Amino acid sequence: MRGATPIQYIDRQQSGEKIFVRYEAGLLAHHRLDSAGRSAIAKSDLMMTTFYNDVSGFIESIMTSPSQGLRACDFGALVGIDDPLSLIHRYVNQLNVAFFGLTIDDHERIQAIENIATQSQCLFIITLAECGGMAFKGKQRFHFDAVQVDEVVDSTGAGDTFAAGFLSDYVYSGAIESSLDSGARAAASALARVGAFAAPSIAWTQPSGHR
Repeated sequence: MRGATPIQYIDRQQSGEKIFVRYEAGLLAHHRLDSAGRSAIAKSDLMMTTFYNDVSGFIESIMTSPSQGLRACDFGALVGIDDPLSLIHRYVNQLNVAFFGLTIDDHERIQAIENIATQSQCLFIITLAECGGMAFKGKQRFHFDAVQVDEVVDSTGAGDTFAAGFLSDYVYSGAIESSLDSGARAAASALARVGAFAAPSIAWTQPSGHR
C-alpha cells in the first residue's frame, strides 16, 4: 500500500518528560487489515496494539480480527477521546490485557477503570510514572513500585517498553506480579536513554515544503 508514513512528532522537556507535538496518521488513516493481516493475528500467540483516535478505523480492524492467543491493547492516557469509558467498554470483552498511562491525580478515571475491572475477566494495568502503578483483575488488586533511575533522560517509549517487558513474561508465565516487575524494570531502562530503544542518534532534517 502506497502512502505517507505515519509520524509522531515528540519533543522533550529538560526533565526528560516527553511532549507529544502532533501526530500525522498518513496511510493508516484509511488502511484496514487485509486477509493476510487477519490470518497472522489468528495464528499469533500474542496480539498487541496501541489505540490512536486518529486511526480508530485501523484499530477497529485489528480488534475485530479473531485469535486464540493473548490479546492486549495500550489505551495510553485516553487523550483526545470524547467518551473514553465507552471505548473501554466497547473493547474489554475482546482483550486479555489493557494498559493505561495515567497520573496519580487521575482519581476519577482510575476509579472508573477499577469499576469496569470488577465486571470483567480482562487484566487492567495502570502505570503512574514515578509512582509505580496498579493492576486490577476482577476483585484482585496489585500494586507495583517504579524502579529507581539515576537520571531520567527521556520518557519517550517508557509505557511501550513497560508493556513489552510485562507481556514478554506474562504470555508464558501467566504470573501477574512477576510480570509487573519485569515491566517496571524494562521501563526504567527506557527512561535512562534517548528514544524508545537503544539506537544511534541521527540528526533529522525537515524535508523542503513540509509543514
